[in-house]
Amino acid sequence: MGCMVKRKRKSLILSLLLIGAMVFTGTFNYIPASAEDEQTSSAKGNSVETGDGQKDDSTDNVGETDDSNEETDGSGEESEDPDKETVDPEEGSEGNTGDEEEGNTEEDLDIGVSYYTHVQTYGDQAAVANGEVSGTIGESKRLEGISISLTGLNEADKESHIQYMTQVQTTGWEKDWSNADGEVSGTINQSKRLEAIRMQLTGPVAEKYDVYYRVHCQSYGWLSWAKNGEYAGSEGLSKRLEAIQIILVDKDTEPPKDPVSGVSSEYDNSYVSGVMYRTHVQNIGWQSYVENGTMSGTTGSSYRLEAINIKLTSDISGGIEYRTHIQSDGWEKNWAKNDELSGTYGQSKRLEAIQINLTGEAADTYDVYYRVHCQSYGWLSWAKNGEYAGSEGLAKRLEGIQIVLVEKGGKAPDKLNGIESEYDNAYVTGALYRTHVQTDGWQSYVGNGETSGTSGRSLRLEGINIKLTSDIKGGIRYKTHVQSYGWETKWAANGGLSGTSGKSKRLEAIKIELNGDAANNYDVYYRVHSQTYGWLGWAKNGEPAGTEGYSKRLEAIEIQVLPKGSDAPGSTDNAFKEYYEDLGKELLNLVNTSRETIKVAPLEWDEDLYQICLLRLEELQEKFSATRPDGTKFETIFAENNYSFTNAGQNYSKFNSTVTTAYVMNYWKTSDNSESYMTQVQKSNYEVGAVATDGKYWVYLAVEK
Repeated sequence: MGCMVKRKRKSLILSLLLIGAMVFTGTFNYIPASAEDEQTSSAKGNSVETGDGQKDDSTDNVGETDDSNEETDGSGEESEDPDKETVDPEEGSEGNTGDEEEGNTEEDLDIGVSYYTHVQTYGDQAAVANGEVSGTIGESKRLEGISISLTGLNEADKESHIQYMTQVQTTGWEKDWSNADGEVSGTINQSKRLEAIRMQLTGPVAEKYDVYYRVHCQSYGWLSWAKNGEYAGSEGLSKRLEAIQIILVDKDTEPPKDPVSGVSSEYDNSYVSGVMYRTHVQNIGWQSYVENGTMSGTTGSSYRLEAINIKLTSDISGGIEYRTHIQSDGWEKNWAKNDELSGTYGQSKRLEAIQINLTGEAADTYDVYYRVHCQSYGWLSWAKNGEYAGSEGLAKRLEGIQIVLVEKGGKAPDKLNGIESEYDNAYVTGALYRTHVQTDGWQSYVGNGETSGTSGRSLRLEGINIKLTSDIKGGIRYKTHVQSYGWETKWAANGGLSGTSGKSKRLEAIKIELNGDAANNYDVYYRVHSQTYGWLGWAKNGEPAGTEGYSKRLEAIEIQVLPKGSDAPGSTDNAFKEYYEDLGKELLNLVNTSRETIKVAPLEWDEDLYQICLLRLEELQEKFSATRPDGTKFETIFAENNYSFTNAGQNYSKFNSTVTTAYVMNYWKTSDNSESYMTQVQKSNYEVGAVATDGKYWVYLAVEK
């Protein structure tokens, strides 16, 4: 069963000398020794049993022999009688003692390893030993089978063996270890490549030696050394083994130092190990599996990814799970696992985002990093361990993906396989929004900072939907100032409609704010493109953006959700232009005119007090009363807004229609409550004041600081 290279040192030398003499005279004929003889004799030819039961007989350095019946004895020397049978030393023959007399006993032999491979086109190669190369390099020939034996075993080590198994094309890993030295692992005459191999020692030899082995793998060259059952080669990548080296090394010593037999490792690992994946691509179909950061998919072709399979190599314990966000379907409810299908094919649906997680021991040992090439954005940044990668709600296709395992706690790869991230985030995350535009109707959703609406076309925004991406916990709410309606009384939330659709009503302003966990972790910034004024400054967290009282349409909007405390994306100046603020200042001027007539110092406009006036205005719209909606005195609003004061007063009025400032001032002077009104107007100790109005409701606050 395979080549047993178990030579005694002196007998080997004598045999070679004798072979040389016989070849010179042309009189040497060789008959293969029996299996028992083969355990102790050095044959002139390597008798190798192949997978189909036939033997390939070749000689050591002397070419093929003829068919004469000459035999050799146990020492490899020519016997005196050609017809005399050789004597099995195990039968106790006293005649087979020549080597022992010279002191070359079985105990003196070095233990080694002999092996041969079955190579595409060439068939069985001659056996080699102890680190020599078996196979081919540079010829693109696959290994198809292998036979391995231990050599030089003495009596004490006779129960020792070498076991091995291979991964075979289409078949996968063999289920069982070879059960005898020299057994062929793999296939013969089936044109199937070996893709990986494992081997280990058993018995007493395993306590004294480590077996090291490395392979030459298609596309990778010489991999690093594996030992004692470790994996060598690749899995799932359709890469052939082309050559192999095997060597025994004293137990627990360093691996062989390169070069060995003139070759050195060209790859950092003994096994192309980690994560493997393939994608189903528009117009292409299923691509081949790739591994460990190699791109799957395309770039520059505008082809969508439609489905994906992901798995771990056999040397990694644990599993991998993943799910995708699919066009029109959204996030898959169930996670695919260990090479199952995620996505669709044959339905022309794009993948838009992905999550990937490790499970079991793999999750304890590794982090899984992944990044995607996203339509319009290019290569996004790395996500890891279940984080979102891609986009959501933007109708953007995934076009390519990289996946890699990193030791637990390790950093994300930087530039990998020549690819660098082109976008700061792994996920186009934050706010998703769309607007209903005059004559155009509903536009598609855009995300975090993109423009929704138009500019330069004089088209009004009429309605808006806003929502957060799935990775942000919490919610978002918003309300708009609508032509002829004013500010909406109720907030829209999480994708609901604010504004109108089909009523030809322009939006004039908007307020947006976060709630729940989102409010604790993020700020929402937004700005609008307003008729006449163009892009206004950035508003934040519920502040108004746009105009009020000027009858100016909103034409476009941008929204960004940023980590809490982030700087504004740009200038915050003039985010909101309010006609009614001008009315408020105009009314305060009339107040100061009245104060001047009684020689009382004028009130200064206080912007902080104006913001409180706006809050009181909203409260009066909810409950028209001197007290607040919760029944507390109006003065409590100052403390809630960290506004210090000594004394404060208020005037508040409501009219059935929009009125002028002169009308309000006259009402305060002439109404039944005129004394009360004018007391607050003319009180001498007040220093600052402000007025807020929506044209119908008016509130005036004056404060002694």
